[in-house]
Amino acid sequence: MSTGGSKKPKKKGGIGATINYYLTLPSRWLAERSERQRVRRQRDRSENIPNISLGSRIVRTIVWPFVSAGELIGGFFGGIGRYATTRNGMYLLQGIPSLVVLVSTIALAVVAMSTKKENLIREYKEQGDKALKEATKENGKISDTTRQFLLSRAQLCYERWMMLDNNNEEAKFDHAKASFEAEKNRKVPGSEQQSNDAALSEMRRLAPHFEPGGYKQAHDWLADYYMKQAGETKDPLKQKEYRDLAEVHLMRVLIADPEDTKSHFLLANLYLQTLHLDKALSHLLVAEKYDKGVNFELARIYESMNQPGNSAQRAQMAFAHIKAQLDQNPDDLKSRLRLADTAVMLKDYKTAIDVLQDGEKLSGGSKQINQKWADILLKAMLELPSDDLAGRMEYLDQAIRVDQGNEQAFRYLTRYLRESNPLKAVAQEKIDEAIAKSNSSTLHLLLSDYYLGNGQNELAQKHLEAVLRAQPQSLPVMNNLATVYAMAKPTPDFNRAMDLINACIKFGLEMNIAPANMAYFYDTRGQIFTAQRRWAEAAADLEKAVGYGLSDNLNTRNALLRCYQELGKKSLAEEEARVIAQMKKKQADAGAGTTPTTQKPPQG
Repeated sequence: MSTGGSKKPKKKGGIGATINYYLTLPSRWLAERSERQRVRRQRDRSENIPNISLGSRIVRTIVWPFVSAGELIGGFFGGIGRYATTRNGMYLLQGIPSLVVLVSTIALAVVAMSTKKENLIREYKEQGDKALKEATKENGKISDTTRQFLLSRAQLCYERWMMLDNNNEEAKFDHAKASFEAEKNRKVPGSEQQSNDAALSEMRRLAPHFEPGGYKQAHDWLADYYMKQAGETKDPLKQKEYRDLAEVHLMRVLIADPEDTKSHFLLANLYLQTLHLDKALSHLLVAEKYDKGVNFELARIYESMNQPGNSAQRAQMAFAHIKAQLDQNPDDLKSRLRLADTAVMLKDYKTAIDVLQDGEKLSGGSKQINQKWADILLKAMLELPSDDLAGRMEYLDQAIRVDQGNEQAFRYLTRYLRESNPLKAVAQEKIDEAIAKSNSSTLHLLLSDYYLGNGQNELAQKHLEAVLRAQPQSLPVMNNLATVYAMAKPTPDFNRAMDLINACIKFGLEMNIAPANMAYFYDTRGQIFTAQRRWAEAAADLEKAVGYGLSDNLNTRNALLRCYQELGKKSLAEEEARVIAQMKKKQADAGAGTTPTTQKPPQG
């Protein structure tokens, strides 16, 4: 079939036909070309001719975008050409998809080229910040899986931002934050610390502590991190290391921004922890220029430095500032508690209690408010004359009513049990009421200590058993109760005592508690073995107790001496007797008494 590509136009068509012929010539030519390609492809397939060689593949790969564009254009105009020659609308419709793809491609290219780099950076930053904020917001009720997804999204957004602007320190800082939070959220045993170290290394590169300069926000973040680490560790050397690092980073922040109130405030707290009051004072005085709220801390420092005049002045300024904040936001619990503390510093206990009472009504019962309320009542109690027993007991009664588990109130009650005055009977009555209302384990424990000290082992046993029912694995309670069973009159219960102390030692070893605490448990078991005349077993446990930290305990030493004597270990007995004689002489010189028989190791 010929489309008449090279024929001359017939004259009978007139001028209009001639014009139409030449205008449609490109379309007809493209249609013919498309047809020839179709026939060639069919022939190649039928004869199983390979598509292209390796060289052709390379060339095709290089010129593919141009070929694709040509085919799109050719497909569109080919459809027009077929329509022009056949007047069949289907051919015209066949060219429309090519037109749509071509127009869309051109539109996308135009949009991509017109999108500015700054707009992309802003979009990545906004999306990353949104995901990070959602994942790390306090009291966020989302699952760990959702949080991890949000943190991964934040990391990806910040990485793309860094690709667009590799020298941007804010992008690197945000990426390091997201990485740290993501690894903390994963909670994979063994890998968390290593991954956190990677995120910390990224942060430290932004803010090195050993040279000036660095990114201010990274110094700020690292200071917060090290102060938190110092608060969590119990190792004094580590605490000092973390505090020193926090101090350096905070100083770097202040070099970059001398008016940074937060850094002045944190440095002041850091110096307060290390009792450098002068340094703390200097930073708070600077911070006070920008934030009047720090007058509360200034009042406390002046009070510690025994400057009551300056302390009262700063407390009054703090009270006015905090009260203004609370008037604007009555639901601000932190401001309310601080306002009450400020009133206490001014010895205005009534105002402090009124502030908390109002807060208790607004909150419908807040544990923090009740605890603070009870503490302030106890402080007000101490301001009363020592002979005002009725007034003191009234404050104690109010404190226990407000906070039924207040440990300090219970300590005062048990202390008053030791007094030989009318307050003792009232204290006993209040103790009985408190136990009936709250059955507080703290109060039971304090009473057991009191009765053990008075040699009232039966009453001590009753309260220790009550604590053990509430706290089945409390090692100090198990230790003391084992001692009480072993000392029971007239018949010791060695079986129950041994079961308890064996369980205590087993739990202690499983929890890997400090040897200094384990010393008490081995001492108790050694004393029980001694009472049973099981000398070899007793000596083994008592030697452990001495080696773990009870080397200065006369009861332990005396029991060990008895074991050596019964076992016929003459040289060891003589050495032990010599050590005991030196200890007694030292105690006599210092005017000290012997250590009580019953031992209670520190909690934890």
